[in-house]
Amino acid sequence: MKPDIVIAHPVHLDYPLYRKFLHDNRKRFSKVIIVFTQMNARGDYRPWLKEVMGKDDLILIDNDKVTASDDWRNVAVNKALKYTDARWIWFTEQDFFPKEGFWEWLEHDLSENDVLGIDVDGRLHPACLFVRREVINFTSKNFGVVKDKLDHFGLFQQELEKIGAKIEHILKDTYVHMAGLSQNLYLLREGQEPNYDIFNFRKYIKNCLDSKMEMHEDFRKLFEKYLEK
Repeated sequence: MKPDIVIAHPVHLDYPLYRKFLHDNRKRFSKVIIVFTQMNARGDYRPWLKEVMGKDDLILIDNDKVTASDDWRNVAVNKALKYTDARWIWFTEQDFFPKEGFWEWLEHDLSENDVLGIDVDGRLHPACLFVRREVINFTSKNFGVVKDKLDHFGLFQQELEKIGAKIEHILKDTYVHMAGLSQNLYLLREGQEPNYDIFNFRKYIKNCLDSKMEMHEDFRKLFEKYLEK
């Protein structure tokens, strides 16, 4: 089983450890489609990111223009899906990291289910969500939020449940999900203090610097300065 990966990527951030994950595990996947998305934040690292990430045979595209009535993630995911043709699609985020046993458990359970994902208080979290492509096609493919009611992928989850898709939750001890990572990185870039799970965030920053991955000087200096505190 080689799924296609679909992931949205803010143009103003870099995730060295996720780039390393893709580099180290590239043979596990068919296509890797990354959609660069403008989040109205300072900075645009697309030229550098495309040069570096392009070395790993990734499909790197820019999101379509997002109007006031659009949901940025819904637009990005639907654009990425146009490039997919694998039997399974893996919707994921840069703060998700498999642990030992993840791939073995996954290989067994994919054959018996339509959907495998991590559960966060009853929500199928898009940090890690495997879905059969044929099942996706039975939904409206709406991955956006429903204001004051549902977060991203919430409506999609309701539709999966409505059509009777067989859903299994991924074992919690087979992965790490670093909630708050993008917001912490954004705060750091803005000269503010990261404020979520600081212990593990500092560990993440150190691991980025120790990873030997290529890093943009802006982020290298930012990370080194943060660890000096």
